[in-house]
Amino acid sequence: MATFEMQGIEPYIKMLERLGNASDPIIISTIKAGTKAALSALKSANSTFAKYLKAKAPKKNEYGWFGQVQFKGNTSSGESAAKAATVNEYGRAAGTYTDKKGHKRPYHAQPARPWIRAAVKGSEAKVTAAMQEEYDKAVSELLG
Repeated sequence: MATFEMQGIEPYIKMLERLGNASDPIIISTIKAGTKAALSALKSANSTFAKYLKAKAPKKNEYGWFGQVQFKGNTSSGESAAKAATVNEYGRAAGTYTDKKGHKRPYHAQPARPWIRAAVKGSEAKVTAAMQEEYDKAVSELLG
């Protein structure tokens, strides 16, 4: 039977305790950095919808922490910016709708002009790098 002895483990344990106590603020700042980078990438991908993009504050649910970039507000025609962006992304088939006075009105087909997925996919490395940089900065400040 072998026995072994470890020396110098106490500073490591103290470091882990400090990291454990400060995990939520570190996670929040890391997510904020990531959503800021994602917001910037989405805004630069489509100038038409850039003014409607907003980053939400990080939230925690039963699965963990998360951040969101959303379309907020209404377009100049009064339509929800989120709906307009969805139609722009996926297109729509031609059809009719009934206006407020009960009249049937036609609307024309719109081809899909996908840009959201492409912008998100293209910015993954940038978002990850921003989050990693913020995490490293927060941990180095914490550990001195």
